[in-house]
Amino acid sequence: LFPYTTLFRSPGSSTLGQPITLSNPAGTAVTVPVTLLDVYGNARVPTPGELAVNFVSIPGGAIVAGSVSSDAGTQLTTASVTLTDATRTHTVEARINGELVTGSNAYTLLTVAGRAVPAASRVSGSGLLSLGRVGETRAVSVHLHDTYGNPIGGDVAPAGVTVHITIRRLSVRNATSDNDGGYIDTDVVDVAASFANGKFTANYALDTPDTYGAYVTVRDD
Repeated sequence: LFPYTTLFRSPGSSTLGQPITLSNPAGTAVTVPVTLLDVYGNARVPTPGELAVNFVSIPGGAIVAGSVSSDAGTQLTTASVTLTDATRTHTVEARINGELVTGSNAYTLLTVAGRAVPAASRVSGSGLLSLGRVGETRAVSVHLHDTYGNPIGGDVAPAGVTVHITIRRLSVRNATSDNDGGYIDTDVVDVAASFANGKFTANYALDTPDTYGAYVTVRDD
């Protein structure tokens, strides 16, 4: 037996690869392969602190450091990161002892909104105003977001997501824990909602002066 020392090639001889897909839902782990070579062209694993892989946001240039892991048996090295902001894309750069590795900044990662989360939905529209007129058409819109606050876009409703919008005439009663702060429903009107531009919208007009409440339920089945 005799000791030997691994002789490293320059960073330009190593390469940064691409992940399986360049577009991923927010919150999905993205893994990129990095191939490091010794002076003889053999694959090797990095020494502690030698390799850094960063995911750089566009716009802004903010850096998210990737988590580097290696397998000494297979000599495979990867860097992983979880991206959550769908308003930004990212380039990837790998550095060995501060010097860029071939393949850095060669592609762009796209983060898209993840699955709609009912609790993250937001409601807006003229139908939520405190004062309206009889016969006036009003609207209630439900904007869908994923768990990271990214809006769900497009004109096709996400699979399994349903929105139920009702307009209720209310009668004031003494407030209790189960009567919505002092209101009791006297009748319920269901309003059909259509999906477009990333939101469900329902339009309605009331023909009787009174106090009403707009109630929205979002379900993900």
